[in-house]
Amino acid sequence: MNAQSRRDSIRQRKRRYWWKTFSAFLAMITIGIGAYGILFSRIFCIQTIRARGNDDLSQAIQQAAWDAIWKQQQSIIPKNNILFVNKAYVSARLLEQFPDIQQFHMTYDIIAKTLDITNVEREAVGVVRKPNGPCHFVDSKGILFHTTDGFELDKLAIMDETEKPLSTGIDTPYANRNFIAILQAYWNAAQHVIPITSILVKSDSLQAGYVQLNTSENWYVLVHTSMDPHATMQKVATIIRTEFEGKTNKLQYIDARYMDKVYYK
Repeated sequence: MNAQSRRDSIRQRKRRYWWKTFSAFLAMITIGIGAYGILFSRIFCIQTIRARGNDDLSQAIQQAAWDAIWKQQQSIIPKNNILFVNKAYVSARLLEQFPDIQQFHMTYDIIAKTLDITNVEREAVGVVRKPNGPCHFVDSKGILFHTTDGFELDKLAIMDETEKPLSTGIDTPYANRNFIAILQAYWNAAQHVIPITSILVKSDSLQAGYVQLNTSENWYVLVHTSMDPHATMQKVATIIRTEFEGKTNKLQYIDARYMDKVYYK
């Protein structure tokens, strides 16, 4: 290879080097512009929050959601950028403030730049009350989530005399769902036999596995939580029909805690 060919080869290598460098520089600029557009562009920034579900809570939920978004960890990226909003964090903060809500769903409308928050309310299956204390709604999962002044007798009514304090909140369930389901089953089964006003839960009786069904005639039925509610109440119905037809006001109690026997007084 002569000197001219070597010079041409060197020039070609330099041109390729500078072209690759320039291409890499252009790629970095393009990536930077793209990153800036994603991170800082208003296209992905939440401008409006819209709450759907409980109309009475809409305004409060919207404000609480904004507060939660702005309280996220510090960052140079706008905190209302939907791509970096921690939805789990926002949802957790909302659940803390609105215990009546069971869950929140969030979707983002990129055209309207709107964050839609749909809430699903907890469904009360009953109320729980300590002696001379306020009533609390309880859901099927055993969560106390709302305080009310009086009993709603169409719902499961639990009178609680245990030492466990009552507290509302998603992190402190009142009881597990199986226990609530058993009490609800007894409540429903009893209404077909003798109307009851409440189910009394005491510390000592609960440890022994039984609860007390209080009737509107000031007598009660003792039942075991491990037994079938419908079968138990059928035995109670048989005793009432054969021994106390029209005379239930003379009863003090019926003890139906045992599989093969029923006692009464």
